[in-house]
Amino acid sequence: MRDGDIYDWEWKEEPDTAQPYWCYSRRAVVRNGKLVDTYWGRTEPKSVTPEKVNLTFVANFDDLEEIGEWKIRYYKTSDIVDMRHANSSNAKVYRRKGAKRDPETMIQHAQDSIRECEAQIQSDQRQIDFLKRAISLVEAGKIDEAHL
Repeated sequence: MRDGDIYDWEWKEEPDTAQPYWCYSRRAVVRNGKLVDTYWGRTEPKSVTPEKVNLTFVANFDDLEEIGEWKIRYYKTSDIVDMRHANSSNAKVYRRKGAKRDPETMIQHAQDSIRECEAQIQSDQRQIDFLKRAISLVEAGKIDEAHL
């Protein structure tokens, strides 16, 4: 392990606690020769003992370039290292150096966005229909039956 290495980790044997991953992100970085979980960022980091966990190497910061999180949609998942987690939603997002935009990923993102927009249009149309019915009820003098 060298400084800047990023690992995903899990306990080999879970501690006998109700929530064994409480206040852990399960992503660790080697800093000054120590493996530390990223949950608390740079303040009060929790060390992770390599012998007690299964490690999956993710990348080294030297092999990554920081990108805006909105650029994730252009690259394969395997080219992205997303450091965000429940306690750090503003953490940095990286892509592997040399990674190129991936047409399949971009098309999939566009198709997903189209589905979301179409669902929103359907929802908005239902709301319009509901409100038109309410107007009709009010105009017909059935004020107590109308809901807005």
